Amino acid sequence: MKNQKIMFVFASMFAVSIGMGLLTPFISLYSKISFNATGIWLGIVFSGFSLSKIITTPFIGLTSDRKGKKKDLRIGSMLYSFIPFAYIYTDTIYALLIVRLVHGFAAAFMTPIIIAYLGEISPKGREGRYMALLNLPLFLGAAIGPLLGGFLIDIEAKYLFYLMEVFFLITLIMVLLYPDVEENNIQFVQNYSISQSLKDHKTRILIIFGFLNSLSRSLIISFVPIFAYTFLNLDGYHIGIIFSLSTAVSFLLQYPFGIVSDRLSKVRLILLGSFIYSSALLLIPFSRYFWDLLFLNLVFNIGNALTAPASMGSAAVLGRDLGVGTIVGLVDTAMSIGMIVGPIIAGTIMDLASIEMAFYLIGLINIVGLVVIYLLNTKLPETKKF
Repeated sequence: MKNQKIMFVFASMFAVSIGMGLLTPFISLYSKISFNATGIWLGIVFSGFSLSKIITTPFIGLTSDRKGKKKDLRIGSMLYSFIPFAYIYTDTIYALLIVRLVHGFAAAFMTPIIIAYLGEISPKGREGRYMALLNLPLFLGAAIGPLLGGFLIDIEAKYLFYLMEVFFLITLIMVLLYPDVEENNIQFVQNYSISQSLKDHKTRILIIFGFLNSLSRSLIISFVPIFAYTFLNLDGYHIGIIFSLSTAVSFLLQYPFGIVSDRLSKVRLILLGSFIYSSALLLIPFSRYFWDLLFLNLVFNIGNALTAPASMGSAAVLGRDLGVGTIVGLVDTAMSIGMIVGPIIAGTIMDLASIEMAFYLIGLINIVGLVVIYLLNTKLPETKKF
């Protein structure tokens, strides 16, 4: 039964990931080409997805700990099955923003709950590698999606949305077939609370990291395509190759890094990986050719791959006491805030100064944030550190 649960988790995560990977790197480019969106509107449209997630994710995570996860997954997958058609029929930038808000609301029922589902069935002491295994279908889908999306958007954007629908329907089928997670102690589960989790020092470290990490990733996803299209004259196909190859590197590194995260200090791996991808952000404006941009995106994803199993494994460990769904929901909310703030800051800076300045600023914010995480971790007793 446990193997069956893992199989369904992996299959649904892959379908969600490839469906999202088709669109996410190209939503800014789609907004620019289809609606001639300004920099600030590029940021708003991209961020709309995360804005609606902020309101719902913590409460959905808490509810999933108290009442089970399958119901939430059903709601999310049913909403997902209608969303690609909504994208097809949008005819203004305002309508596109509304669709992004609905899409984000549906997403709150999906990826965070899938992660929490696996967290509950992960063996004690092996959380890092189990979360790394979950990242395999996540990163594989994210690697294949942009390659297909870049090819389709050069032909006709609606074909991209049709293919999204296929994968979201597969997700719906997988979720409907999901075995339920057996709760170990329903009375203990009922006592989980958001306020209790926020009081924990390690929860705050994960929340800060989640914000910083998504601030960086949102900049890469939303403005590297604009930078490549505007300054390097790259087409959708070449942009897709950049995202697919760099994500494929993350895919290949997940399980080895997951094993490492179970053996070494998770917070140190988070700090090291974050420093690597922050450095890549600062160097991206110096790219002048396709190969420059590809290399720096590879470096960015290597750093991100180092942090992923360490941070998700930490959430699983902490969740054994405070509720996996609750912790994942709080961290995901912080990540959603980063996904909102990053593109809006970058879009504003792009309009007022230049796109290069956006990469410099977000890179420096991350460096400062890493210092804060390091100082917070030093305040923890040695026995309570990740």
